Amino acid sequence: MAKTTSNFLWKFGQLCGTQIVTLLVSIIFVRVLSPNDFGRVALVAVFINILQVFVDSGLGSALIQKKDADDLDFSSVFYFNFFVCILLYALMFFSAPLIARFYKDDSLTSIVRVISLLIVLSGINGIQQAYVSRKMIFRKFFFAMSCTFCKVVSKQ
Repeated sequence: MAKTTSNFLWKFGQLCGTQIVTLLVSIIFVRVLSPNDFGRVALVAVFINILQVFVDSGLGSALIQKKDADDLDFSSVFYFNFFVCILLYALMFFSAPLIARFYKDDSLTSIVRVISLLIVLSGINGIQQAYVSRKMIFRKFFFAMSCTFCKVVSKQ
């Protein structure tokens, strides 16, 4: 029971930290970008969020629930997910000019191509989070995320 409570608190801390970072990044975007540029980024975020449904296809959850999931299972799902993410990124990369033409804004092409890289990063991260959840090592994950964030902020 104590381990469950401890892991719950570490996961809750990680989720709260993620929300705080997201809020700070949004505030920075609002301050740095013009309203038109912020709207462009938000427009592209809609496409990314739709594709995120395919990235989070449930394979990570299946790995968590599978009784005898081993490293081969995690590796197989990781590479499959990575391949799907690359295909989705390629779809966005080559669709970027069409999206820009639809909205009559040529600057959207490069924005779509850059922000779509989040799809690949999200796919890699999803399986890692499934591994953390399966092994219930939320405390280590919390400190790893915190240290990474602190290093990024300190370089600014």
